[in-house]
Amino acid sequence: MAAATGSHILNLTRPALEALPIALPNLEQQQRLVEVANSIAQEQTLLIRLIENRQQQMDALASKFLTGKTIA
Repeated sequence: MAAATGSHILNLTRPALEALPIALPNLEQQQRLVEVANSIAQEQTLLIRLIENRQQQMDALASKFLTGKTIA
């Protein structure tokens, strides 16, 4: 049985695709990967909040500077 058929464009048959082995990390590794991904997502959220906070600070300073108010 041929794994691929067609004249110019090869097609992968369902049985050939189903016969392919798929390597998966063990459950412990999968759980660790999820933990790392969650930590990265939390860090990214915090960094975005820090950037937004810094932008607000810069906007406030620019506003005070442009209006001539004293910057403490």
